[in-house]
Amino acid sequence: MEKQTPVVIFAGGVGSRLGEHTTTLPKPLVSVGGVPILYRIMDLYSAFGYNDFIILGGYLFDVLRSRLLLDSQGIGNVAIDFGSGKSKPIGDSGSRNWKIQLIDTGANSETGRRLALAKPYLEGVDSFFLTYGDGLADINFDTQLSHHLASQKSATVTAVRSPSKYGHLEISETGDVTEFVEKPADDGPWINGGFFVMDRAIFQHLDVAANKPLEQELLPHLAASGELNAFPHTGFWKCMDSPKDKAELDALANSSSLPGQ
Repeated sequence: MEKQTPVVIFAGGVGSRLGEHTTTLPKPLVSVGGVPILYRIMDLYSAFGYNDFIILGGYLFDVLRSRLLLDSQGIGNVAIDFGSGKSKPIGDSGSRNWKIQLIDTGANSETGRRLALAKPYLEGVDSFFLTYGDGLADINFDTQLSHHLASQKSATVTAVRSPSKYGHLEISETGDVTEFVEKPADDGPWINGGFFVMDRAIFQHLDVAANKPLEQELLPHLAASGELNAFPHTGFWKCMDSPKDKAELDALANSSSLPGQ
């Protein structure tokens, strides 16, 4: 069943920590198991009936547009309706019903500015999903949306446990090591998992001219004012932040172990 809540995706950053992978491609088009991670993210939402996407491009915007359109014509922002049968992603032999507003928010924009520029495309919308174009998770988006609406807060952030890079020791009062735990999966603090639900009310706190990251402009303000809700998620979550992360995601994709496969 098609649902009306739109999904906003950040897709304009340089992704410099991925090195050579982003010299000719914007980060969301870097493949995971042969499929751009952007497509995999969109498929996660599509599985729950959310097919209206607002993609906030910037870095290598023309490349992003040409990959999303079989026959890219003109310049600037475009609207794409894969459900019409007239367009489909390059290299995609499947059937997708995505409807996309692709917006050029500038190569040098921070996430706060990118989101502020999406406001005209969200007229008449009460709530919307928001995520970055580099992470995958097995979130139930229906449950997340219900959780957000029940909270009556302006925004909900998915909270995930930070994977520990190191093992830890349990030490007794006498100095004996009582337990050695190698890289515990759930030992870290709760961190921003990058999957949000937000209300239109958040736009009063965003300033296009300020050009600040979302994590510096909006989220601290909402937290300080009691308007930021947490949606704890203990299932699969992984961000593609480095070549090592990409290799790990590729391996998961090749073994059909990613969400949505």
